Amino acid sequence: MIIVGIYLSRENKADDDDLNPWSRILDEAQERHEVQLNALFDEYERNGDSENVAHLKAQNTFLPLYRKELTKLLLEYLQWMRAMKKDYTFQKVTETQITKIRMVFIS
Repeated sequence: MIIVGIYLSRENKADDDDLNPWSRILDEAQERHEVQLNALFDEYERNGDSENVAHLKAQNTFLPLYRKELTKLLLEYLQWMRAMKKDYTFQKVTETQITKIRMVFIS
């Protein structure tokens, strides 16, 4: 059933991006393997599978690879965020935003 979530996430991307923090990581993981996925999809279609069946078969074949890629990407983003939190500019911007939020609540 994960494959349905992956397939739907691309269709509802505009609606879901602000609500789903995983959509960016999921899309990037898929984009990194899109050429290979399309090649496998075309192969399944040439072998007589319908478009939907070929798409699902190709994505199911890539699930283990997607899982590895998602783990890798998540770690990359976490390392990036950790480095950002130590950055002077990021700290000042965050501090400024927190101050603005406090002022709104006090007013």
